[in-house]
Amino acid sequence: MTLIVLFTAAWLALSLAASVFWTGSLWGLAGWGTVSFTWGTILAIVVFVYALVRRRAAGGTDVPEAPSRLERAVPWLAPAAFLLIAWLLHARHDLVGESGAVSRAIAGGALFTKAAPLATLVYAAVYRFMNEVFLRTAAGTGTVLSIAAGLLYTVLAFRAAAFARRDLAGKAVFFASGWVAFFFGVPGSGALAMTAALLFLVAALAAFRGRHPVWAGLALVIAIGVHTSLACLVPAYLWLLARATREGRREEANVAGAAATVFLAVLLVSLVLATGSTGPVGALVSTVGSLSRASAGEILRDGANALLAGGPVTALALLLLVAGGRRRDSGLGAFAFWLVVPATAAVLLAGSRVQAGLRWEIAAATAPVFAVAALVLLGERLPGRRAMRAACLVVGALGLFHLVPILAAGVSEPVATARLRSLPLEAGRAETILGYRSLERHRWKEASERFAVAVEADSLNVIARWGYADAAIANEDFVEAIGQLDRALRIVPDNFEVRRRLAEAYVSQRWYEEAVREFERLVAERPLDAGLWLRLGYARNRAGEYEAAAIAYERAMQIDPADEAGRDGVVSAWVNEGTRRQQEGDVKTARMYYERAIDMNPRVWQAYNNLAVLEAESGDREGALATLRRGAGMSPHSPDIHLNLGLALEEAGLLEEALEHVYRARQLSPMTPGYDEVIARIEKRLEKERR
Repeated sequence: MTLIVLFTAAWLALSLAASVFWTGSLWGLAGWGTVSFTWGTILAIVVFVYALVRRRAAGGTDVPEAPSRLERAVPWLAPAAFLLIAWLLHARHDLVGESGAVSRAIAGGALFTKAAPLATLVYAAVYRFMNEVFLRTAAGTGTVLSIAAGLLYTVLAFRAAAFARRDLAGKAVFFASGWVAFFFGVPGSGALAMTAALLFLVAALAAFRGRHPVWAGLALVIAIGVHTSLACLVPAYLWLLARATREGRREEANVAGAAATVFLAVLLVSLVLATGSTGPVGALVSTVGSLSRASAGEILRDGANALLAGGPVTALALLLLVAGGRRRDSGLGAFAFWLVVPATAAVLLAGSRVQAGLRWEIAAATAPVFAVAALVLLGERLPGRRAMRAACLVVGALGLFHLVPILAAGVSEPVATARLRSLPLEAGRAETILGYRSLERHRWKEASERFAVAVEADSLNVIARWGYADAAIANEDFVEAIGQLDRALRIVPDNFEVRRRLAEAYVSQRWYEEAVREFERLVAERPLDAGLWLRLGYARNRAGEYEAAAIAYERAMQIDPADEAGRDGVVSAWVNEGTRRQQEGDVKTARMYYERAIDMNPRVWQAYNNLAVLEAESGDREGALATLRRGAGMSPHSPDIHLNLGLALEEAGLLEEALEHVYRARQLSPMTPGYDEVIARIEKRLEKERR
C-alpha cells in the first residue's frame, strides 16, 4: 500500500502542477486548469487523505467474510446507476475530435471507416433504425450508442474483475480511467472499441483459467474489426496459446490458433470486398506513414500525453510492471506484461495522429487493457483481501479525480472551449475549430469573431478564411466574404472549392461579370459538371449575356437531359434576349426569340405577354388578345398573364371577360396589391353600360 499512496501523491501533485504550469506540454493531466484549480486542489486533498486512511485500514488481519447483500447487488445496481448518470451527463457539444467526423460520415451514408470498420458499421445500422423510428440525428444516435456500450462495459468489468479478486469493491479500478468519459454520451467509435477490448480480455482471462481459447480468438478478431489499434492484443493471445501448449493443451491451442487465423482472414477479405479499400491493414499502414510527418519529440509528447489522459490505471499498470516485487507464480504477471507493453507501444506510435491533444480519443481502445493489467498486477503484488480492497478503492478515487474535468469538458461548452485553447496546436487552429462549431449553431457573429482571430494568428489559414466567408455570407456581408475567399485563392490558387465559393459570393453580391469569369474557369476544369454549367448560365443571364447564357444552359441539358433547370434557363435567356431586341426596335428578331421560347416551353407566360405587346404595337389588337388568351390557357396558374389579359380585354371593351380574368389573378395571388382598384374600375364601367 505504501507504493499506492506514493503513486497517489505523485499523480495528484503532477496533475495540479500541469494545470498551472504545463497546460500545453502536459495536456493529458492538465484538466483541472480549465475547470477550477481551487476545487481541484480541494478534491486532491480529500483523495490523498482517503488514501492515508485506507492504507491504515489495509494493515489489519484478513478475515474471510461472506458477501453482504449490498455486495451481491452491486453488479446489478452499478449498470443501472451508470445508465442514469450517463443519460444525465450526455455530451451537449461536439468538441471531441473524432466524434464530429464519424457523425458526419454516418449522416453522409458511410458504412465503414478504415480505422474502425465494424464500429462504424454498427453505428450506421443503429443510426438508420433510430433515424427512421425516432428521427434521431447521427450525433444523437452516437450518444445513445455510447451509453449502451458503457452499460455493457460495466457488466463486462464486473465479470473480468472476478478473475482477479472476489471482492466487489475491487471493481472500482475499472472505472479509474479517463476514457470512461466516452461512455457518457460522446458519439464516435471510442466507446465501442473499449467495450470490444474488454470483451476479449474477459474471454482471455477465462481461457487462462482453463476454458477453450477459441472464444478468446473470436473475440480478438471482433476487437480488431471494431478498431484497428486493438491489434496490440495479438501478442497477449499468442502468449495464451503458448501457455496452453506448455500445459499439455496443444490440440486446443492449435484449433484456437487456426480458427483465429481463419476468422481474421475472412474479416479482412470481407472488408476489402465491401469497402474496395485495404481496411484495417490500410489504417495500420497510414498510421506508420504518419510517423514521417511529425518529429520524434512531438510523437513522444503526444503519445505520452495520450497515456496520461487514459487515467491513473494506465500509469499504475506501467509502474507495477517496472517495479516488480513479490508476485505469485501464477503466470498472470507474464500475461499482464504481454498486455501492457504492446498497448503502450501502440499508443506511443499513435502519437503522430493525436494532433497535440485534438484527437485525444485515438488511444481510447487500449484503456481496458491497462485497467485489467493494473488489477492483475495488484492482485499478484498485494498479500491479502483487505489490502487489495484498499488499493482498488484508492485507485478508484484517484480515477474519479482525473475523470471529473474530462466529464466537465464533455457537458460544458465553456470548459471544452478553454481546454481546446490550452492545447499546443498550430496558431489559429483552435479558433478555427471553434468558429466552425459556431457556424453549426448559427451563431454568425460569434463565428466571424473567432475566424477573425484565427486569420490574424495565421494569415495563411485557408480553412479559417473559408469559414470566415461562410459566416459573412450568413450575415449577408458578401463583400467581406469575397475579400476572404479572394485572399484564400491567392494562397491556394488551384483550389476548386474556394474558387467555386468565390463565384457564388459574386452572384450573391450581384457582381455578375466577376461571377461569369470564375464560373468559366470552373467549367473549363470540370466540363462535365451540369451544375456548374447551370450556374454559369445563371450568371451570364444576370450579366445581360443572354445568348451566351443559353449556350451554357444547353450544355447543361446535354450533360443531364432529365434536369428541367437547363430547359427553363434556356427559355429565360431567350425571353430576355427577345426583350432586349424588342427594346432596340429589332421586332423580327425579338419575335423569333419569343417563339423559340414558346416552342421549348409552351407554359412560359412572359413570352406570350411580350409577343402580345409586339402585336399591339404593330396595330394588331385582335392578334394581341389571341396571344394573351393562348398564354392564359397554357399557363392558367400565372396571375400576371390573367391580369394583363384582363387589362387588354378592358381596353377592348370586353368588360365581363376582363373582370373574370382579373378575379382569377386575384385568386391566384391574393396578397398582391392593386387588384381591387382594377376590379372596381371595371365594375363601374359595367354598371354604366347596363344603365
